[in-house]
Amino acid sequence: MSQSNLSDGAADGLAAVIIVSVVVAWVVFWLGGMPA
Repeated sequence: MSQSNLSDGAADGLAAVIIVSVVVAWVVFWLGGMPA
């Protein structure tokens, strides 16, 4: 758990960025599709 490997950190960071991007895109799409 306490290993600091550059490749692991990059993979975790990339996964976090992808997840956040997908969530933000889904929220924007969902709000945009809702009737005001």
